[in-house]
Amino acid sequence: MQRNISLTWTNCHTYGTRFYRKLFPRPLFVPNTSEIYFEKTVLFLQNGFAYENPDINQDGITYIVQVSGQSNFKMSSPDMCHSNCTSQELLVQLNKGDIFIYSRNEWTSSLVSSSKELSIIYISKFSK
Repeated sequence: MQRNISLTWTNCHTYGTRFYRKLFPRPLFVPNTSEIYFEKTVLFLQNGFAYENPDINQDGITYIVQVSGQSNFKMSSPDMCHSNCTSQELLVQLNKGDIFIYSRNEWTSSLVSSSKELSIIYISKFSK
């Protein structure tokens, strides 16, 4: 019997953050004056599995690194905003090695694995 398993791991503690720094050094696109947030998320998603992130109005800039595999990233504005802004969703296909950077203000987002191999995705945030 084959089982499909996907795992999401979010860390908010100092010790875990030090571990992540060894695996994922500070990206060159993050200014030295910016603070990288403690919260880090690593996703292990099998084909067709999704990660929903409905949090909006968060400070900072989020970046997503597609470590392996492939996924589809979707951003949409919340329903309460549709009278003032677009109801159109933004869809981006992320391939191995791609990095996507965006501001979380007024957006909900989701990731869906779209490859036969395991998709490993790293998510972090930094201050503006």
